[in-house]
Amino acid sequence: MDWEARPGIAQGVVCERKVASAHLGGSRRVWLYEPPLSAGQSGRIPVLVLLDCEHWQPQLGLARLLDNLIADRRIPPVAAVLPEAVDETTRWTDLTCRPEYVAFLAEELLPWAAGLLPVTDDPGRTVVAGQSLGGLTAAYAALAAPHRFGNALVQSGSFWWPVGPDAEWLTRTLATTPRLPVRFRLSFGEQEWVALPAARRLRDTLEAAGYQDSSYREFNGGHDYLCWRTELADGLVELLGDGAVPDRYPPPER
Repeated sequence: MDWEARPGIAQGVVCERKVASAHLGGSRRVWLYEPPLSAGQSGRIPVLVLLDCEHWQPQLGLARLLDNLIADRRIPPVAAVLPEAVDETTRWTDLTCRPEYVAFLAEELLPWAAGLLPVTDDPGRTVVAGQSLGGLTAAYAALAAPHRFGNALVQSGSFWWPVGPDAEWLTRTLATTPRLPVRFRLSFGEQEWVALPAARRLRDTLEAAGYQDSSYREFNGGHDYLCWRTELADGLVELLGDGAVPDRYPPPER
């Protein structure tokens, strides 16, 4: 299983830190995953920004998934920067297309990570990912900062959520914006009856706008982490794997 600890493979290192933010005020708790690297590896490594990480790392053990995907050479070694949502009130404020939050991710969180690990500044090798309101925010981050986020891994995104009084604002904005150099990987459960109509309209909008390298799928499931675990793994492989991992990423050492 992708999410189970596997003996005998190289393991990354996870640390917990506080990151100061002028855009948000105060600081935010962040988990940072440093992947295992081979002795001969050089160059900048891809980076994942995954939202709501008080669930993904402390509870679900995201590091085990990344260790396994890297060991199987399904993805290259990737760093992960994992900010918390703090609480429900803060989450509803931050994860509803808030410009200050995207500025925190792009202008404060990623530069902070780059000061600690050799992460890339190439948007084509940077993934922002989230679920529900986090999925909405991942798509918004790619729209608002395509120079920083070239891949949005969107799971069960709340695209029906109104920005102010304007429901499905993000979909209409994408429809009227010149095509951006970003890829969207969208997935939704067939049982998500609230989210699906808006999700399908977004899918059709992206297709009409020329996002041919983006993808959309519906799985047999609902709005929950059990489904999102599988979809997260598959999405990372789709966006970062590009088939077999090239030789410039030799297997990490144990």
